Amino acid sequence: MGCFYRIFLNIQHFWCNTYFFKKHRKKICYADTDITLKEYDNSEREEKEKNRVGNRKANSGNVYANQWVYSKTSNIPRNLGRVTEKLEWDELLCIEFDLNERIFVYSHSRYNQLEKRDRSSALRRFLRPDLVLETDNTIGDNNLNEGTSIKIIDYKDVPLEFYKKKELHPKSAKKYKDDLVKQLTYEYALQQTHNISANVFFIPYYYNVEPSNTLGELEENINLKGIKIFKANFFLIQNSYLENNQ
Repeated sequence: MGCFYRIFLNIQHFWCNTYFFKKHRKKICYADTDITLKEYDNSEREEKEKNRVGNRKANSGNVYANQWVYSKTSNIPRNLGRVTEKLEWDELLCIEFDLNERIFVYSHSRYNQLEKRDRSSALRRFLRPDLVLETDNTIGDNNLNEGTSIKIIDYKDVPLEFYKKKELHPKSAKKYKDDLVKQLTYEYALQQTHNISANVFFIPYYYNVEPSNTLGELEENINLKGIKIFKANFFLIQNSYLENNQ
């Protein structure tokens, strides 16, 4: 059952990522995917893989996860002494714990600037949200990256009712809790350098009537500690994928 679920979830990820790369490629900062696209030319890959979008080796030992991810160069300096060199987005998606002091480095004033951190004893974990998009919303802390805002999206293959139920089976309750913790961790890591305009669970939804926004709508009645539920138009996402693979 677990293997079947993983295969189905991967299919959904292919569909969603295909849509965003076709419609919003310029706004994608990071995507945990290595899908193929028609007429795509990737200079980072060998000839037979030129149409794959992955351009950075993933920092993960998980054999089930993508071995490549898509990541653009951010506008965050690697250090103050070399302002022309910028961090990659997958590098911003890294959390560190200081093993000597047993603290999360972002929470301590000694480490509140990237260039001043002593990483020699740090434990690192590279986070892998499904998608990070640059948004037009510039409302926020002007001290963070000149007001640039981003949206964090994770695809979830669960029905809307999953988030409405007050009581869940223990296995489902664990998934519910784990998903929230991971999503909030993505937000915490990225809000060190950027304003977060939205943090979203992107779920498939079957509309009887075409929504006003063809991609779908937010579920206004659910707010999971700041995480919104976006009801994505299943047939629109599916058709985008099929068009790319005809």
